[in-house]
Amino acid sequence: MKRVFEMKGIIYSDNKVQIKGLMKTYGLKWVGSQFNAIWKSDDETIKAEFQRDNGVTTHATLTYWGPGDTEFIDQFTKYLLHLGAEGHDEDHNQQNADIEKLIDAEMKTWDLVHKPNVEAMRKPSHVGIHHGAPESFIEAALRDYEKKRLIKVQEVREQVMKDHGLTDKKEDKKEATKEEKEQMSIDDILAL
Repeated sequence: MKRVFEMKGIIYSDNKVQIKGLMKTYGLKWVGSQFNAIWKSDDETIKAEFQRDNGVTTHATLTYWGPGDTEFIDQFTKYLLHLGAEGHDEDHNQQNADIEKLIDAEMKTWDLVHKPNVEAMRKPSHVGIHHGAPESFIEAALRDYEKKRLIKVQEVREQVMKDHGLTDKKEDKKEATKEEKEQMSIDDILAL
């Protein structure tokens, strides 16, 4: 779940100690930098963005990512709304599209390294062989690539979801080992 809170800079500035204290109370720790204000726990994240004019905060946006049904987000929402902030949940479809973009970006690099070059495999070599690799070899290489790619997409999706506080800690699914995943059929992987 993604929830965005908007408020005037003066509201944030006057209450930032209490806001940070509330995050600390619920286990969110500062993991940001000078340029990225971020607090995280195992399954929740808050990112703050500020607009400033001559060093004075004029507007603050606090964005929450997490499961959405926690005591922290309930208390955090109540407190910020009490201060006069405006809050709204972002469209779940947009959130999914953002996650897919992150996964696609990660997979482009992976594909560059792992995707078989079918054209090169079909070309004859320059060492006297007048034909390329057998079609059965090329098909096997493509099947192996697709199988490994499905596993990698799942791993990247889990990492992206975790990084954005979107993992569901309530489900205690047994995670398959890498060896077990490699033994799964494509249908089994798609069912994950």
